[in-house]
Amino acid sequence: MKLIYELELEDYIKFCKYHSFVRNAKTDYLAYLLFFVIAMLSDHKNGFIKAVILCLAYIISVRLIVIHSAKKLYKTDKDCFGCHVATIKDDGLVIKNNNGEHIVYWEGIREVIVSNKHIFVYCGGNVSYVIPFKGSEQRREEFMTELSYHKYIKKVSPRTAQ
Repeated sequence: MKLIYELELEDYIKFCKYHSFVRNAKTDYLAYLLFFVIAMLSDHKNGFIKAVILCLAYIISVRLIVIHSAKKLYKTDKDCFGCHVATIKDDGLVIKNNNGEHIVYWEGIREVIVSNKHIFVYCGGNVSYVIPFKGSEQRREEFMTELSYHKYIKKVSPRTAQ
């Protein structure tokens, strides 16, 4: 099964936001808790307000860093973007782009997450693939059905992956 898609900067930014804010939510909650504890211990009177401000600053700064990093990658390595072909084979997922052909064996895929507009394929280390859906719904379902024969797919709500 083959899927031809165009990877754009906006798709990559959505992946980065999902990865930073949903997958790492436990880390974020610990940071928020730490902000509250430090703020409350340092100043009982205004501690809550300081903690809320710290949390908001943390959320905004992480979001800005994520977007800035994605845009920087887009400027420096445009070969990552553009036309791609994802092919499901018996031994793995093959991704072709301007950089060549990459095969990810099924054993090397840690997790597959699907929203209504994207598939995020997490491999070992710092390697991930973003496959956007902009074409026919039927083609998307066929691709997901074929993919699910080889790997468990975790579906997330459309709001979560935005």
